[in-house]
Order: sequence, then structure tokens, then C-alpha cells
Amino acid sequence: MTPTDDPDVTTLVLRTQAILLAIDNTPIPDMDAPFYQHYFEELRLLVDEWLDTATARISPEPAGNGQ
Repeated sequence: MTPTDDPDVTTLVLRTQAILLAIDNTPIPDMDAPFYQHYFEELRLLVDEWLDTATARISPEPAGNGQ
């Protein structure tokens, strides 16, 4: 299964692209403290979701693999 076959990952990719595009399209004069606070929190939540998704996809090493 590729990431694009998983609807949850596809949604996460689209949400990540949307937030990064919104940040990129914001004029510098409009970047104030509430802007940074809002987008920092949104990015933090997305990173948490990416980490959860990646961790769920990694299978643990079998015990006693001789290393």
C-alpha cells in the first residue's frame, strides 16, 4: 500500500499542504503574534498526527533477533 492509497494519509497530506500554503500566502505585515500562535499550534497538531501515523506503520522488531 502506498501512502496515497490510504485515505487518512491523503487527508493528512492535503491538510498539511493547505496550512503551509496559507502561511506562505500571508503577507509579512499580517504576520503578528496571533498569526504565529495560531499557525504554530496547527503545525504542532499536524506533526503529532504525522508522528502517530508513522509510528503506527512501523512494525516492531521481533524479540531475540540476535543483535
